[in-house]
Amino acid sequence: MKKSTYLVLAACFVLIGCERQQEKNREVLRKLDTTSSELNKGVVPVRWATANKSAITTAIYQWSHERMEQGKKAEALPPETEAKISEYEALRMELLRMRMPLPLPMRALRQPSDSAPPEPSAADKEYEAMSKRVAEAKAPVAAIVDRRERQAAEYRQQYSIERLIAEYVKDRYDLVVDSRENVLYQTAGETTDITGGVLALFKEKTKQ
Repeated sequence: MKKSTYLVLAACFVLIGCERQQEKNREVLRKLDTTSSELNKGVVPVRWATANKSAITTAIYQWSHERMEQGKKAEALPPETEAKISEYEALRMELLRMRMPLPLPMRALRQPSDSAPPEPSAADKEYEAMSKRVAEAKAPVAAIVDRRERQAAEYRQQYSIERLIAEYVKDRYDLVVDSRENVLYQTAGETTDITGGVLALFKEKTKQ
């Protein structure tokens, strides 16, 4: 009889221990769920897309160039004046292609303090001579050239690539990456390319 009682009590203890262990397991799972919920609370996945920066920039440049050409035709300047402007622009482009000489203060730092300053190199003299030619070519048409440069800058600011993309992706994407860049990692999901949409928006805006 006593032996049976002991067996019953032992079984009860085992059951009680199992129930307590199950309760502990359930408590651990509840804590894990709570922790996971807290970690995920407020975390929103980044919505990102790609765009071909070169294609969009080229479209903006072509539009601004066409507007500038239309403005030049509207000015109806004498052929002699246009020839002078073309000469200035050609010389300016040549100047930009030439090597920029090292500034005199930097050249002086490379020389010992007790040594005489070095003679200008042939490249320095050539650059200075070209700079004078550019200045002389611009002088008679400076007002026209400066006005056209201001107009071109206004066109570029009116439809910058940053503004176009920001307007197109508003409330739809959080990040836009240049499609020409090599993406080191991305999820298996497909990425939307918005180049066509941005170009369509630009075309629609320039019709206004």
